[in-house]
Amino acid sequence: MCFDPRYPAPVLAPDLVSKVLAHAVATGADHAELFVEDRDSTGLKLEDRRVEDVASGRDRGAGVRVIAGDKVAYAYTNVLTEASLIEAAAAARAGLSTSGSTPVTDLREVRPAISHPVTRPPLEVDMADKVLAIQAADDAARSAGAEIRQVVASYMDVRQKILIANTEGLFVADDRTRVRFAVQVVAGRDDRIATGFEAPGHSGGFELLDERPPAELGSKAAAKALTMLDARPAPAGEFPVVLAPGTGGVLIHEACGHGLEADTLVKEASVYASRAGERFGTEDVTIVD
Repeated sequence: MCFDPRYPAPVLAPDLVSKVLAHAVATGADHAELFVEDRDSTGLKLEDRRVEDVASGRDRGAGVRVIAGDKVAYAYTNVLTEASLIEAAAAARAGLSTSGSTPVTDLREVRPAISHPVTRPPLEVDMADKVLAIQAADDAARSAGAEIRQVVASYMDVRQKILIANTEGLFVADDRTRVRFAVQVVAGRDDRIATGFEAPGHSGGFELLDERPPAELGSKAAAKALTMLDARPAPAGEFPVVLAPGTGGVLIHEACGHGLEADTLVKEASVYASRAGERFGTEDVTIVD
């Protein structure tokens, strides 16, 4: 299996991945999959002109899922050595009563259809520069006027390298970097309090703050808070509500979507399990899985 040298090497070598999958189905199963993650993150928070929280860390681990019929077993490890990965595969396999063996299809690399290039990798940016960014937002927000009572600025970056492979031959790796910057400003006048908020983020690197300067974000959040001090209260009562498709989808999913999931129905663990073909609810709503 050859890899395109233009892309970063995967978290685990393909031969090790194949070996782990083979162990997962060594006593027979319908399917096994491996998920591996290597994640670096940094977070900063400034409040009352002080940097209150600074956190950085690295998380690494892998999970093995094995499926046999309608039963699923899962095991994980936070040590990415061959011995630990094979132990996790054996633990997942042991959770199922299976016999025989299942072949593992030769792995075929699949590249994600979408890529998000990184111009300034956050890991290469000094922590001092990240502190200066949240301080610039704080200074700009406070300079908007005496009615600014509080400013909270925060910065977060994550680099996440993942790998997904299964016994059907899928092998896909991705390298994701995300950055988010947030400024919350509280303004007050007499007994009135109002809040302004700006929180851009993107799949990319520290160049986000070149495109959206922290001082500009602090000024915009402060302007929103000051404007809201003069806003009229929203009227009370019943009104028509229009939901965006995404929001409506979340409501439907939480209300009844979980009960309509196929694995729940197969196990007859849902109140809808015996109601195939029935209509319930209003005819104005159609739900399609």
